[in-house]
Amino acid sequence: MEILFLRHGETEKNVDNLTHKHGEDTELNSKGRDQAAQLAAVCKRHNIHKIFCSPEARAVQTAHIIGSELDIRPIVLEGLTERDWGDWEGQPWSEIEAQLSQLSLDERRRFVPPHGESWEQMENRLLSSIDVILQENDSVAVVTHAGALRALMPPLKREPLENSFSYEFDNASVTIFRQKNGMLTQTLENDTSHLIV
Repeated sequence: MEILFLRHGETEKNVDNLTHKHGEDTELNSKGRDQAAQLAAVCKRHNIHKIFCSPEARAVQTAHIIGSELDIRPIVLEGLTERDWGDWEGQPWSEIEAQLSQLSLDERRRFVPPHGESWEQMENRLLSSIDVILQENDSVAVVTHAGALRALMPPLKREPLENSFSYEFDNASVTIFRQKNGMLTQTLENDTSHLIV
């Protein structure tokens, strides 16, 4: 069984390096829609049988574009959404990072932005969703977000938490894990070779 982790296609907020707000209806831009269509070809090659996605509009739209090509109806899992930054949502990432960089790793993991959620809370709900997905026997696609993918990498790869900062996930990138005998092994990371610019 393979799990294809897919970051959603591009949005205008991605272009402007702004954080999205939870539940906003921002959809993919023209490039993002093209990227999603190109992800469908990757999923087809990997014989994807189910598509799971975050409830955010940009992820749902990406999943539906892929699903329409594969005749698969996406399954929305609330736990796959991006971190809830609360009152900080909509700010440039550079401003958020400037505030977080003053904290130790442990403080940063437990820090809750006003009306938001901590890194630890996000990681726990993401892993709960992954536990559900790992019950599948056939290969699946998971459409989610860059921050969610960064948070997932250390626990899935059994790495130190601070390794999270070293990961970058481009729009419409593909990261693949293979599950065998209850163990996950990564076989591809942040691959965009399928994208035609």
